[in-house]
Amino acid sequence: MLALMITLPQAMVSQATEPDDPAWRRFQHALGEPAAIGVNASHSMADAITRPIPAIKPDDINAGKFLLGNDLFHENLLSSDGTAACISCHAGPISGTDGRPVPLGVSRAMGRFNALTTFNTLYSFRQFWDGRSITLADQAIEPVISELEFASTRDAALSFLQNDDQYVEAFETIYPDGVSLENMQDALAHFQAINFAVTNSPFQQYLRTQLQPNGHSASGSETRAITEEALQGWETFQRVGCTQCHNGINLGGNSYQRLGTLLPYYPEVREADMNDEGLAERSGRAKDRHFFKVPGLHNVAMTPPYYHDGSESSLRTVIQEMGRFQLARELSPREVEDIASFLKSLTGRPYGLTHWQQINELVTTRKHPNSDTATAAGTSHRQAYLEAARALRPSFQLLQNEMRQVSRGKTPHFDFLQFQHRELIRLARALRHPPADTEAEVQRCLQPVTGKLLQQVLALEWLIADFLSAQATLGILAINTEIMDTTNETALLTANADKDNLEEIRSESLTAVTSSEIGQLTGMLLDCTL
Repeated sequence: MLALMITLPQAMVSQATEPDDPAWRRFQHALGEPAAIGVNASHSMADAITRPIPAIKPDDINAGKFLLGNDLFHENLLSSDGTAACISCHAGPISGTDGRPVPLGVSRAMGRFNALTTFNTLYSFRQFWDGRSITLADQAIEPVISELEFASTRDAALSFLQNDDQYVEAFETIYPDGVSLENMQDALAHFQAINFAVTNSPFQQYLRTQLQPNGHSASGSETRAITEEALQGWETFQRVGCTQCHNGINLGGNSYQRLGTLLPYYPEVREADMNDEGLAERSGRAKDRHFFKVPGLHNVAMTPPYYHDGSESSLRTVIQEMGRFQLARELSPREVEDIASFLKSLTGRPYGLTHWQQINELVTTRKHPNSDTATAAGTSHRQAYLEAARALRPSFQLLQNEMRQVSRGKTPHFDFLQFQHRELIRLARALRHPPADTEAEVQRCLQPVTGKLLQQVLALEWLIADFLSAQATLGILAINTEIMDTTNETALLTANADKDNLEEIRSESLTAVTSSEIGQLTGMLLDCTL
């Protein structure tokens, strides 16, 4: 999986000799960091259903950004009436949620969806139940401007920060351009990425002992950091088909799937309402009704209530319902208990809770280890822009290769496919911001090409969504051959009758991606020479 890293060298763009150039800053913010969903791509378990989350290292932490992000995360005055902050909905020390079916915003406004946990959300391919924010930095502004959360505006948030002397000093110490909403979002994203990383759960410890995808160490002996019940639950979780959707480093968070894949969840459980439209609300496609981002499962035992509407507080009931509606299986009491034991083994303590003292020590020993004011001799905006343009084609080819790997069953998770899409997005975003001294003729050439390129890259979301929905359903059908009752038998027979259609959707999605205009636009972009 080393090929995953054939993208724009991050050292080329994280530092530059033009830190105060607004065009360069826009390029940097647009490019951001490589998506964390692609980490550990060279691990021996990279092609297994899941793999270990890498431990946080001191070099990963910008102490200044972390502490600023912490202050912003707890800042009530970013809300319109001073009563709400990020911590309001994500206060649980080992849950990252608020324990309510839906959160309460200013004036006790009720939100529409259950607050997703902040733990390991960095490893999700997108943010929110409908995936409307691509990165953590994108997500950071949404609560501020939501009428149901902070009920504020971009201008009001910026004005508050610009008129607070302590924030002004903190921003100017870390960022060359001082206070900006982009820098606020960056600091919040960095804080969440570090503070809410959970890498020490029993299951994570167990994975680190597994040097081979078959679960055996190099010497052939097994070292188990989890209980026999939890290990049996992990085996059951795979056997019954849960990993067709809950796969990858986050055990989810890498695709959209329908709530009620094989049996209709609505109206069996309740009648659907406007908050159950799911992805269709964004895509405008009727076939996306009741599709939601599959949540990651780390610390899931600590995050009730469950589902997008927070309608169920019992983990065991959710396991039973997922078996019934997603897999068309009536799980036995033993299977439910085993899976519950496994899910409890995913509980760990977040990095910020266990390493706060060490983070504070970084402030004194290495004030801003990754300061954006650092420079790399010889690196320029023009050079970084050209590198980004040249990285497009190999990244697009890798995305197509990952789709083929998934469809052939060679890669039993969706992480690397979504990683390559995220790479394309960040490259296409950055290429909208050429150097300020770019010749007018080149600017006229670049503007329409980069605009259409970004549009085409973003549109891949729906093709990939169709592809992975079909892939997951086909995987469930392949696994669940034992019929538990006549209701489920009917559901499986119906789904199997639709198998050819699912295979056609998967094939057509791959063909549509391959034949998109992205390749042609990449060539046109390179023709617009700088």
